[in-house]
Amino acid sequence: MTSDTTNGAGPAAGVGLDLDEWDDAEDLDGIDTADEGGDSQDTDEYGFGFSLWDGDEGTLEAMQRDALVVLLKRAYISSDTYPREWKTLVNSIGPIRSQLNNLYLDLVIDEARAIAYKRSVRSEDRSFRTLLHDTSYNREETLLLVFLREQFRAEGAAGATHVFVDADAMQEYVARFRPAHDTDELGGRRKVENAIKALKKAQLITPASGADDRYRVSRAIETLLPVEKLHMLLAALRRQNAQGASAEADRDHAHDVTGAVDEAEVGEDVQ
Repeated sequence: MTSDTTNGAGPAAGVGLDLDEWDDAEDLDGIDTADEGGDSQDTDEYGFGFSLWDGDEGTLEAMQRDALVVLLKRAYISSDTYPREWKTLVNSIGPIRSQLNNLYLDLVIDEARAIAYKRSVRSEDRSFRTLLHDTSYNREETLLLVFLREQFRAEGAAGATHVFVDADAMQEYVARFRPAHDTDELGGRRKVENAIKALKKAQLITPASGADDRYRVSRAIETLLPVEKLHMLLAALRRQNAQGASAEADRDHAHDVTGAVDEAEVGEDVQ
């Protein structure tokens, strides 16, 4: 499974979720955000935005810039993960979309689920340069994304307000797709544990209060992996599971899984 990622700092999309995105970037939670009151900010000589330092010719207010930076650095933002930036984004869609368009990126907003992400611009008439590139997801990460989406769909249809999953359930789901020739159960469990860590880092799951091995599933999974893409992934994974274990078959099946999600174009990351 692949997603688009960006150069310089780090990848959600393929399915567009970069589970390792911006590893070397500073933690956004540790950044001093702009003064919400704006009392110390002045409009620049052209009447655009606020001048935040000598020589600043930016055209966005400080809070709009904060929202744009988070949107570029993360596979997605939501009202849960970044509530202040989300509020700023929905109140400044035009200016922020314009800045993304200057980089050949488009802004996608799911207001019903309070999720937003960026993706590369596509045109039948011409091609564009892009900041984004593909990053492959390993087998365990792909399987867990499918599992989370299935659980979210099933429990949501049953009326659940919040959806939770256990680490053991995730381990069991991936084990169902383990090839017969793979007898390294301990190694397989470690791979799933690493995939769970990656999903936590991507904020697709968050630890449930008072439970070390239980997680709440983010509603972002519903936007990042819509039902039609889920069906494509499931079909590809079932073909992979059904067709032997030769090296060539494995390569073909991996290509099937990747192809099934390449069209999603969700949550791409800046290279």
